[in-house]
Amino acid sequence: MQVDLLNTMISLFQTYGVQTILLTPPYANMAEVDYGFRQQISGQYSYEHLIHHIESNVQPYIVFDFEDLGCLHYTIFAFPKELQADYPYHYCIIGPVVFQEVTISVFQEFIQKYQVPPELHQDVQEFFNRIPLISSIYVWRSTLHYFIAELLGKQTKFLMADTAAAGTFLPNYRDYPIRQLPSVSISALEARYQAEADLMNAVTLGNTDEALAIHMKWSQFKIAPRNADPIRNMKNLLFVQNTLLRKAAQAGYVHPLHIDHISTQLAIQIENSTSMHQLQILSTTMIRKYCLLVKNYSRQSYTYIVQNCLDYIDFHYQEDLSLDSMAQMHSVTNSYLSALFKKEVGMTITNYINTTRIRQALILLNTTHNSIQSIALHCGFPDANYFTRVFKKYQGMTPKEYRIKIHVN
Repeated sequence: MQVDLLNTMISLFQTYGVQTILLTPPYANMAEVDYGFRQQISGQYSYEHLIHHIESNVQPYIVFDFEDLGCLHYTIFAFPKELQADYPYHYCIIGPVVFQEVTISVFQEFIQKYQVPPELHQDVQEFFNRIPLISSIYVWRSTLHYFIAELLGKQTKFLMADTAAAGTFLPNYRDYPIRQLPSVSISALEARYQAEADLMNAVTLGNTDEALAIHMKWSQFKIAPRNADPIRNMKNLLFVQNTLLRKAAQAGYVHPLHIDHISTQLAIQIENSTSMHQLQILSTTMIRKYCLLVKNYSRQSYTYIVQNCLDYIDFHYQEDLSLDSMAQMHSVTNSYLSALFKKEVGMTITNYINTTRIRQALILLNTTHNSIQSIALHCGFPDANYFTRVFKKYQGMTPKEYRIKIHVN
């Protein structure tokens, strides 16, 4: 149960993009505490003095929350010896996180305070961009304290440590030679672009849950603002996201007409949004919509003839369609097309035609006050009576009964 609790804690924090580092001698992974930031930009930095501070100050059942570099927050605790049979670790470091956005002004203040040379500005900017932003310090610390207290026991004490007591590892940049390669920038950008590629791949496969999980991590990679207006910045980022998702859906063999329709709608929604909250919700809504689009309209698993039939029906459902007309269009026999379509799609062409028409009819019944006769003609049914029979077969009620039901609900 305790091991499960530790894994649950780590998994939960990962969804926020927050790393959990488990340390045991000789502490080979200590550089992960700052993603290798100091070591990579200096080429000389050693984490040994930080290890020394941890070993000297961090005692069992005492959990330290501390701040480093002026805005990075960490939590660190030791595993008591009596628990090391279950947990073969000596220390746990959670973080870094920030509780306020590292704005341009904060960044400028940082580089001036520590006299960071211009050659390192990009590295420092990319480092801060990858630190996850936690919106509520109170919720975050409550969550931390709950898990750690359950893990270590109710006798655990939580202390706020000042920078000196925590063993700050802020280097003196002026003492460091300048490296020619922007290692930290490259590392951060590679991680962000990989998350971006993983997100697109999940959307291409129509995997909503995976796409949303990756999006949570991807969104933690903050991009330096291009505009002083945060809402304008967020809108610009969502326009980029819309483009990426559009290309992912295209890679999932969705017809461009379907993609363009949803892309245009989302672009209008982005531009018409007036708050950060609306835009944040829209960011995940976009992913859900594109994944659903791939699930419903991906043609990847179909042969060329069946792909053409599906797309033609989707775009010409208002016209006079039949197995015979589709077979003639593709210069094959009725029996060949019927067998091929049923094998790949799982239903007959006639059923697919009717399903498509009924789907469009449901949209009109939900969103307009058009007459049943008008809806029937718009959806490709020759008359209202035939439309009613087909509708009842697929929906279990007549169009009129359906309309009454949705208005009552």
